[in-house]
Amino acid sequence: GGPPRPGGRRSRIVQHGIKEPNLLLNSRGRQILAEMKRTKLLIIVKNWIDWLKSVALFVPTTACFPRNLATHGEDGNPCDFPFEKAHVFEHVSDLELKGVARYRIKVVHLNTLQGPGALQRITAFLGAGNGTMLEELPREGDMAQLEAEFWQEFSELPSELLIRLERRRAEALFGVDTLLRRTGEPVPESIL
Repeated sequence: GGPPRPGGRRSRIVQHGIKEPNLLLNSRGRQILAEMKRTKLLIIVKNWIDWLKSVALFVPTTACFPRNLATHGEDGNPCDFPFEKAHVFEHVSDLELKGVARYRIKVVHLNTLQGPGALQRITAFLGAGNGTMLEELPREGDMAQLEAEFWQEFSELPSELLIRLERRRAEALFGVDTLLRRTGEPVPESIL
């Protein structure tokens, strides 16, 4: 019994973490993160259209399917989609203005998490020792029908609406390549 002795077999440091994206998405949350002086922030981004689909599928109705996403903000459009939540560069810049040191922030793209050394890069950043590569990331839930409907509507959008969504994508991804490079992460072609 007793407490672990330094250097002994039971002296392993236990790492704790939370998954709370809402802290990053609003100013008060970023202030809370800034006040957590010993906390490291791992921010995982995904392809913008996949993020869009994921958030849209959590909306109780289909009011935020592709057509309404493309015409967001127009009169009569029931979609109240939080596009600004995807502006990672702005959120990270605000964290830094609030005093979060760059060494405490790591941005990783979801597509690179299964590549060689991905888990080792993350565990090294967190100070959690060596990790091993994941074979496949787990999926939760089965929303296959709703997801199929989303992609069907997306594939049928006229080019004018696709151009509108592309503008929003460019706004959301501004600076993400810089954040990935700055933290030693690969930059997927999908965000260039």
